[in-house]
Amino acid sequence: ARARLVAAGLAVDAAPAAVRAAAQAARRRTGRLDALRDVADALVQERALVRTAAAEAEAGATALTAVDVRLAQLPGRRTSVRAQVEAARCAAERLPVVEARVGVLTTAVREARGLCDALARLDQLREEHVLARETLVSLREKEADLREARFVSMVAELADRLEDGAPCEVCGATSHPDPYLGDGDSVTRDDEDRARLAAEQAAREVADVEARTAAQTAAADGHRERLAVMGEEGGDVGALEPALQAAQDELAEVHILVAGLAAVTAELEQVAAAQADGDAERVRLDAEVAAERRRGEEAEQRAGAHQARLASELDGAPDLAAALAYAAQVAEVCDAVVEAAAIAERASAEAVRTASAALAAATAAGFSDVAGAGSAVRTPTWREDARRRLRSYDDERAAAEAVLAAPELQDLPAEPVEVGAALAALQAADAAVRETGGAQAAVTERLRALEALVPQLVVAIEALAPLAEQAAQARRLADLCAGAGQNALRMTLTSFVLAARLEQVADMASGRLLRMTQGRYCLVHTDGAVKGGARSGLGLLARDSWTGQDRETSTLSGGETFLASLALALGLSDVVQAEAGGTRIEALFVDEGFGTLDEDTLDEVMDVLDGLREGGRVVGLVSHVAELRARIPAQVHVRKTRRGSDVVLVGC
Repeated sequence: ARARLVAAGLAVDAAPAAVRAAAQAARRRTGRLDALRDVADALVQERALVRTAAAEAEAGATALTAVDVRLAQLPGRRTSVRAQVEAARCAAERLPVVEARVGVLTTAVREARGLCDALARLDQLREEHVLARETLVSLREKEADLREARFVSMVAELADRLEDGAPCEVCGATSHPDPYLGDGDSVTRDDEDRARLAAEQAAREVADVEARTAAQTAAADGHRERLAVMGEEGGDVGALEPALQAAQDELAEVHILVAGLAAVTAELEQVAAAQADGDAERVRLDAEVAAERRRGEEAEQRAGAHQARLASELDGAPDLAAALAYAAQVAEVCDAVVEAAAIAERASAEAVRTASAALAAATAAGFSDVAGAGSAVRTPTWREDARRRLRSYDDERAAAEAVLAAPELQDLPAEPVEVGAALAALQAADAAVRETGGAQAAVTERLRALEALVPQLVVAIEALAPLAEQAAQARRLADLCAGAGQNALRMTLTSFVLAARLEQVADMASGRLLRMTQGRYCLVHTDGAVKGGARSGLGLLARDSWTGQDRETSTLSGGETFLASLALALGLSDVVQAEAGGTRIEALFVDEGFGTLDEDTLDEVMDVLDGLREGGRVVGLVSHVAELRARIPAQVHVRKTRRGSDVVLVGC
């Protein structure tokens, strides 16, 4: 207790009277300091008011900065919105002009498309007119032929009714020295009328096509005139459609700008209102910040006065609480020293009495002195732990004796057994037993399944044998038809059926090919094996009569190949015509290939084609060979232009 006197400003060996006087002085100072608590509380309140005013002023300054930021953004926003308003107003002024241009371009595109459609229909009508004229000429020729045949038939009928001595129905003569001996074609008046009606119908169709052509021509001219009025004489749809699309896009943009005029105008008004609100808010915040700063300064002045009064009373203590704590500490330390001194006096007397009693007790217990008795003392914890271990050892011994007394352990070997090895062997034996039991169960289950499936398998195999034989027979037949298996020629059934028809075509084609090649080549069907293991049955060989050998058609020259192809096409048409009950194939077209022929071969080919024309067929040749122009009287020239292809008829 005396050691604590140093902290209280007193000497360690101070007299008890001085210590008691210091305690009384500390209590009197505590009373004086308690009277200053109101001043300290006022100081705390004023400092809190200073902090609050500073925080409010800082918040106002932050809000003022935010207002300044918003106000700084408003001029740029006002400029942008004004530009949008101006653009919308300009768009409103351009709207009628753009709408008018879209209307003009829409009409122009419609007229240009109508012109294209009219020109396309005119081309189609010209083709129909050519066909109708050809039909009319053919029917008029047929009508003239029938009329002449009808006249001959009438003469033959009159000649048949002439009898000697009977008057002639025409001239009345009874003598008929030179009657008509022809038979005529038995053409009736109905045949002649039908031919005339057909010709008249064809003439009406020609007139109808001409009328429709005139109407379409007038429509096309109308489209051209309207396009010329609009300043689009060319009527190019490919140029007008992009222009129309661009104008429509511009119109859509103008509509969007005009539609947004009210919105951007309202936004401009909002910017002006925001400017006014921001200015008012800035004035208000300036006033609030200034007021808070004045309030903080006034509170700071009052806090300074309170701090000065406290400083004069605290004798260097940092605050009232520290001064009170120091005074209370001094009083407490002094009281503790006084109390400890009284206790020490009582303890000294008790120590003398207790030492005498301890020595008597140690001597009575058999110890020479008190120190020897003290060294034999054990703690209660040690004694409790010893009792617990004794009980545990007794329990373990009783459990071991009970286990060893079991009947099954009476025959244990006298020598100790290695427990680890015995446990490992026991675990291995248990695992082997479990594995063997699982395998036995699986085998038993599979055995039962096999016993149920074997009879089904036997029945299925017995039923499969005839089906397998039928399937093998069907497979052999299918392979034979597909050109596989025992089919040595690898000829399919389809090829086998078509081979007979190909022989007919080759026979019919050979006659014309011999003529076109001056008796050198003819075509021979072959069903021999093909190199490389390919399918056979539809092969053709070119038999060369000059060498007496059969050649592969791939060894023919370009001109010879064209002649062979042309002969096959003509032979095929003859076979088809014969198979169709004699129905005539009226038209035949040959496309290109003439450029590979020499002059003599070309003459032979033209003779063959002329022979087809003499039989009544229409033969059309498609070629770029200039020499054919002199050989073909009726020609159709196709000329390419930027607007498409034109057809010019020559010699028709």
